[in-house]
Amino acid sequence: QVIKLHVIKSENSNLDKNEIIEIKNKISSTIKNYFNNGFKKKYSNSTKNDPNLMGDVYSYTNSGEFDDALNTVNDVLKKSPDYIPALKSKIHILKKLDRFLEAIKICETLLDSDFESSISSSLSKIIFYEFPNDDYYSKFIDERIDKNTENLGWFHVKIRLNILKQNFSENISLIEGNFLALEKSQFLTELGICYGRLDKHVQAIDSLSKAIEKDSQNDFALGLRGHEYIRTEDYSLSLTDFQNAYLIHHDLRHKLSEAYVLDLVGRDDDAIKLLNLYLDSEERTNVLKVKALIYRKHRNFDISLDCYAAILDENQYSSVGLCGFALVYEELGKFDLALSSVEKVLSYEYVEFAMNLKIRILLKQEKFDDAKNNLDLLITNRSKQITNKNNELESSFNLETIQTSLKLIEHRLNESTFLPPKFILSDKF
Repeated sequence: QVIKLHVIKSENSNLDKNEIIEIKNKISSTIKNYFNNGFKKKYSNSTKNDPNLMGDVYSYTNSGEFDDALNTVNDVLKKSPDYIPALKSKIHILKKLDRFLEAIKICETLLDSDFESSISSSLSKIIFYEFPNDDYYSKFIDERIDKNTENLGWFHVKIRLNILKQNFSENISLIEGNFLALEKSQFLTELGICYGRLDKHVQAIDSLSKAIEKDSQNDFALGLRGHEYIRTEDYSLSLTDFQNAYLIHHDLRHKLSEAYVLDLVGRDDDAIKLLNLYLDSEERTNVLKVKALIYRKHRNFDISLDCYAAILDENQYSSVGLCGFALVYEELGKFDLALSSVEKVLSYEYVEFAMNLKIRILLKQEKFDDAKNNLDLLITNRSKQITNKNNELESSFNLETIQTSLKLIEHRLNESTFLPPKFILSDKF
């Protein structure tokens, strides 16, 4: 990230094109040498048979050379068939190569022998995104759970799938009915997630507190509890949780959340000062996003636009920057400009937040037919398991007033628009 910033600065300097190209070539060479040598050194004790092979696997994977990565990891597994880091790497590589059934097979073998949260998370995501309507896997998972009652791996696959499908109530019943799961900090954390998603914030806080009691180093649960305290307006407790979470694990998301709460309690200057400390970090985009959000909340739209522009300077296709422009223009009542920014995002890639925002803008413009057509497209792009909220929204178009429709769309956009960046569940579990 630091190298990237130097490149950006050089492009804004008086260097000629040849000098800039030379700088980029040197950087590319440095990165390649790091992958080829740094990883090998870091993982020199990875395997007894060949200390360099796992370093090569990580090198090829991070360079996007997945065929070479697969060949190399297979060499490792020939010598050490049960070597877990190699098997995990192979799952990741197979997913990148769209060889999902092979990845599933490895996950199955590992889960039958032991509970490994990263494996169950990988399997749940493959099934959800690649085979969303295949009943075979649901039945298969239930059979595996019945055969492995003391091994929570397959149970965790089901819990993760339900979170992806937004089946939060079912998850609550499953976890609370499994005494083994209730002894694990991870499942208590996921129980808290499910209560939080159902807006049962007191129960969420209780579950997350139990998770923290089971594992005092669970910074993820601390961060989530901090977000729940925001909902109950216990801001001092929220601040404490984010600060303690950062002490356990220097995850910058904890600092972003702390800055957001500082603004909520009227310390917006302190919030901006805190964010400015991390502008040159690898989380620069998210730092700028929260800065823009704070300035937008205080209706300082010019600086908010500057923050989103800085995001787009690094990546002109950034959905964060373009949607940010749209949010500011929407608040200014410049709906045509807002719509243009959102449509630019959707011309590059399908982003559900952008689609919801587009529908809201069209509703405010009273372009009901266009809004309805885009809603149909949104429903088509979502899996059948999680369309209940869309169907509720669809029925509201029969009303003469747009207020119900706006309220439902607002509920969809609210967290991303006005709350700090949500923890990405797959990051930890």
